[in-house]
Amino acid sequence: MTAQWVMDTSTFTHFHRAGVEDLLLQVAPHGSVVLIPAQVETEIERGRDRYPSIPGIDNAQGYDRVFLTNDEYADMLTLQIEMDPETPEQHIGECAVIACATARKFVAVLDERVAFNEALDRGLIVHDTIWILIACHVLAGVDRAVAEAAVDSLLETVMDLPINDGTSLFPYAYEIGYLPWEHGAAE
Repeated sequence: MTAQWVMDTSTFTHFHRAGVEDLLLQVAPHGSVVLIPAQVETEIERGRDRYPSIPGIDNAQGYDRVFLTNDEYADMLTLQIEMDPETPEQHIGECAVIACATARKFVAVLDERVAFNEALDRGLIVHDTIWILIACHVLAGVDRAVAEAAVDSLLETVMDLPINDGTSLFPYAYEIGYLPWEHGAAE
């Protein structure tokens, strides 16, 4: 059984702003909701002030908030200090995702590379936007053109992606090893 996902701000907000949020739930673990830590929800709420297409967690079907335990909260703060933030809020959402995923053996959904690499260093399974879009094509049968168009829509929201357009999605996925898809790649 695939572990439950716990997601950071950028993936949630950019997919909703781009109007491609349905793709997230097509590959999220069947029968479970995607969890959003309360610290991430705070960041999402700040984004909603500027972008009304971002729903609140209570209004987003398939998502639910999760509260960190005291131990998870302490881990989040320790990790944030290690990441040397420029402001007290910087990296707090990513660190909450990593702390929750570590303690509960969940899959971390992160796009910020420093946090992504920290999660990998902890032995976590980590998915990013590129992985999600490739998984949509391979696992959910989403047409290649739809996945490529989703990249273009995400880039229009000024999402920081390692590619410049949708036509680069599949070549890049081969370059970084997301393709060819092998058993276990979705875990």
